[in-house]
Amino acid sequence: MKFINKYLVLLVAIVAFSCEQDEILAPTNYVTFQDTARSVDLDVDASVTDSFNVFTGGKTGSDRTFDLVVDESSTIPAGNLTAPSQVVIPANENQATIEYTVNYSDAIDITGGSVVFRLVGSTDNILGTSTLNVTVGITCDLPVSIEINFDDYAGETSWEIVDGNGTVFYSGDDYAGGTFTRDVCLPMGTYDFIIYDAFGDGICCSYGNGSYSVSYDGQVLGSGGDFGASETTTIVIE
Repeated sequence: MKFINKYLVLLVAIVAFSCEQDEILAPTNYVTFQDTARSVDLDVDASVTDSFNVFTGGKTGSDRTFDLVVDESSTIPAGNLTAPSQVVIPANENQATIEYTVNYSDAIDITGGSVVFRLVGSTDNILGTSTLNVTVGITCDLPVSIEINFDDYAGETSWEIVDGNGTVFYSGDDYAGGTFTRDVCLPMGTYDFIIYDAFGDGICCSYGNGSYSVSYDGQVLGSGGDFGASETTTIVIE
């Protein structure tokens, strides 16, 4: 019985040692993300920079380069992302830290989105964890809600939200009809929501009973439809 117990202890030690050495014993062309998922918070009208690690199976005397792409399943637009297209593992190292930046713009939905990074497999490398999903959350406690019910000529309607300097934060046009709704987030300050009608007869009531409303913090700040070429609603974010 004592002999069996000693054998079992020896077997467990061998297995444990083998597990600890897996990364070292992996081929030098083995490449993997350290994590499968990350998350970042992005403030409105700002940028956020984050980083992740990529590991290889061992070290070599020269730099090693692996292709890195943003997968098509990402919901954050490529134009809002700054990231390298390759991972370079320096000579005599088995890891690299990659930085990327997400920039806020009107193209990102208020609910946030995701960026999916993917290591590219080839005949020259072996992939471990090949994808990294980054969840991007938008920091917005009280969104501004916009609703537009179009008249019979939706294509004539457009809108924008601008600050006191005339900087456009959000805008929309080229609509086909029906109802448009969107929640947007704004930094503290004063803004104008301006709705336009290209024909100059508003969106009510000669050619359909169109209307619009702008709400913030549970209050309707502006609404209507019977206007000329445009109508302005002031929005104060405190």
